[in-house]
Order: sequence, then C-alpha cells, then structure tokens
Amino acid sequence: MKRKTYKDTRFLPRIDMGWRNILLFLIGLIILVVGFYLSSIAPWDNPLSRTVAPLVLLFGYLIIFPIAIFLRPGSERREQQQKTGSTAKDK
Repeated sequence: MKRKTYKDTRFLPRIDMGWRNILLFLIGLIILVVGFYLSSIAPWDNPLSRTVAPLVLLFGYLIIFPIAIFLRPGSERREQQQKTGSTAKDK
C-alpha cells in the first residue's frame, strides 16, 4: 500500500527565534514603554517629551527590533564551528 504524501499547508513560514531573539524583543518592548512614558510627561514642552522620547522610540523601532528579527539563532556557534572546522558529527 502506498503512503500518501501531504503538502505542507502552512500559510506562514516557520519563525526560527532563539532565546537571544526573544530577549532582544523584550528589551525592545521595555525601551518602547520607557519612550512612550517619557513622551507622556507633562507639560508638553518638557525637554524629555520633546527630544529624548522620540530618540528613545526611534532607537527601539529602528535598531533593537530589526536586530531581534534578523539575528539568526545560534549564529555564534556556527561561526565558531566554521573557524575551527569542527562539526557536531566530529564529537
């Protein structure tokens, strides 16, 4: 009897996130919360809410989140193995 093969019917690709990615994502969320808090401090012309808060938010949105998304999990381990020439099969 033949085995039926099924296509992978997932709509979204598998997201490969390691603990570093999740940690960076959580740090980004904390930075955004701090930025929004700084922007909510009264009065409206407060230097923190006019200059520092937008810079903190930009740092979170443009630096931390892209790093958290695009950093490959385990990339340091792979780079180290490529430098030494060893693999998991060798051990």
